[in-house]
Amino acid sequence: HIGSWAVELPSFEMFWSDEAYRLHGLTRETFTPTYDAALGLIHPDDVAGVETWMRQVLSEQAPEDHVFRARHVDGSYRVLKGRGVFISDDGTGRERLIGSIQDVTERTRVETSWRELTGRMAAIIDASMDAIITLDQNERIVVFSAAAERLFKVSAETAMGQTIDQFIPARVRDGHRAHMSGFKQSGATVRAMGQFSRLSALRADGTEFPIEASIAHLSTGGSHLFSVTI
Repeated sequence: HIGSWAVELPSFEMFWSDEAYRLHGLTRETFTPTYDAALGLIHPDDVAGVETWMRQVLSEQAPEDHVFRARHVDGSYRVLKGRGVFISDDGTGRERLIGSIQDVTERTRVETSWRELTGRMAAIIDASMDAIITLDQNERIVVFSAAAERLFKVSAETAMGQTIDQFIPARVRDGHRAHMSGFKQSGATVRAMGQFSRLSALRADGTEFPIEASIAHLSTGGSHLFSVTI
């Protein structure tokens, strides 16, 4: 599913592979690939970027790839990833640009959807009145909500990658580790960690305070996460 193309210099005569035609829904009988005709297939908002990219290819300073939208014969726009390189044959003096195009429409759609979903989830977590701290299977912090920042008086940037021990008073850390170990082995998915007056936590400034907390075990993609709501 990768089409190839070539542009002869200085004539700018262009050649496409069969797959390059197929990616646009075109045939050799219905389309003659000239440089101007090819630019005519590009989304108007992307033409300037493609021309800049081609100039970079010509000057042998091309980026590794360039993503742009091109019109398919059905009227839709497909997202294509192009890659190009300048070739010079010192023996014959022949020069050309050669490269490839690949349809990445679906991959781009999935990536965009994933970014939107991730953004929504982050907004939901940060809107929670409760502090949410998520640990990986090594008990390192991978999520530290805005409420957790306020509660523990420390930034998410500082907390990320650290263990949760820093928020547990030293006198009860052994009990916490035993509780976590028992929870992991129990196979339970959610468990309350204590009543309001029976658990204590530690702010970054050393202040100890009582909390209520529950922990949930999440399994995703073969990884295990433990999300604590405080």
